[in-house]
Amino acid sequence: MYDLESKETINVTIPIKLYDIECLLIEAFEQSSTYWIHSIKKPANGKTAVENVMSGGSVTIYVLDESNGRKMELNGKTEFTLNPKAIEAGITVMAEKWPRHLADILIENPDATTSDVFLQCALFQDIIFG
Repeated sequence: MYDLESKETINVTIPIKLYDIECLLIEAFEQSSTYWIHSIKKPANGKTAVENVMSGGSVTIYVLDESNGRKMELNGKTEFTLNPKAIEAGITVMAEKWPRHLADILIENPDATTSDVFLQCALFQDIIFG
């Protein structure tokens, strides 16, 4: 039998509605992550950033350096790509490192913190700000 201190686990797949992902992105871009986003490169196809990502495309996001108001470099990069693959990787990071935020998504109770953590995990695979 396994005891309470056992570190052994099983992996499961949990579906997340695309509607929920879209809502998290809208909240992050319009409200919860604006304190660290410098700018989002507008897609050339005329779609919004959220529409572009949700239709399988990508957007480039630049991070704000609060000390001078310019683009910031993180881990040798000044631009970060958000696309469906990054979102999937970010959700995996949330499950492993910050499961309470993923739980908020799954029980349909996300808030501004949830959307900010979601976007940071998708872009940086970590929480850098906040």
